[in-house]
Amino acid sequence: MNIITINQLVSWFQSFQERHFFLKDFGFGEPYDIGVSRQMNFPYMWINLNDDSVIPVASNNKTAIPEISFTVLFMDKINDQDNYLDTNGFPSDNSQEILSDCLQYLQDLITEVQSHWQPYGVLFSQDISFFPVIDDTTDKSTGINARVVLRLKQVNCIIPVSPIPPTPTPTPTPLPCYNSFTITNSTLPNTLPNGIYEELNTYTGGTFTSGYFDLSLPSAKFIPGIAPDGKEYKVFGYYSGTRYITYLWNISQGRWRSMATTGNYYTLNGTFAGSTGNVQASGSTIYNGYEYPEEKAYTAFPVFTITYPLVCPTPTPTQTSSATPTPTPTLT
Repeated sequence: MNIITINQLVSWFQSFQERHFFLKDFGFGEPYDIGVSRQMNFPYMWINLNDDSVIPVASNNKTAIPEISFTVLFMDKINDQDNYLDTNGFPSDNSQEILSDCLQYLQDLITEVQSHWQPYGVLFSQDISFFPVIDDTTDKSTGINARVVLRLKQVNCIIPVSPIPPTPTPTPTPLPCYNSFTITNSTLPNTLPNGIYEELNTYTGGTFTSGYFDLSLPSAKFIPGIAPDGKEYKVFGYYSGTRYITYLWNISQGRWRSMATTGNYYTLNGTFAGSTGNVQASGSTIYNGYEYPEEKAYTAFPVFTITYPLVCPTPTPTQTSSATPTPTPTLT
């Protein structure tokens, strides 16, 4: 038996009554229902579910052990007769005898629970309190009213509900790889040819992560570092086979600019090839705090399209040649 329910407990109470040699009847419900549908046979046992049953979970959320509170009544019929124990103050009836018998029935029930219910994990969780009921029902009966609190066992069973549907994992929108971009559909093949433009990070003075072109200086030149507007612009380059194309930000005119040189990139003192142009492209995309040329199709002169790859190209590992080991001469 894995789960102990209220139905099971009520059936055990009734089984106890049916096997008891002196108890003649059983009922379950509110006390005011006693004798409503039929006359009870005396002596009888009546149980009721109280309103103070609990499932303690506040101190330990990993358990949910019910504590079920019952009112248990053992009642017998009052008979008008001489009370041979009149020194105790009862009138001429058998009330005292009933109280004595009903207390014994309660003790029998306690033994029943301890002997036969405990193996199923049902225990008394509190001391049992009781008090006499003296001629307190419509059928002229007297007996014992007891409060019995039973603790059931913890059952980690599968609850009868359908599984919780998993929360769908949102598919992240892949970010482009900003290490390079591709120019296509260009109408300016000498200064802005189609091809893959890679990020540049070296100049004649060392390395850089951002830079810009300043036309306002007496000698226009490339300047690495943060621009006067507080932004950091990335620089890209493409070698067409005959010319080095440097694509960088023109801080003087607030737009991107392409520089065609020979021998090397403009950042590395390449020789000006007579081709330069302010690209009518002022949009930027911010990624990790840096400004990148915006990915889109540009329609103003020159016409061209910039696209970034979704996956960064895997760098080809540099193969390191191993030295041929020198054989160790064998001594003879």
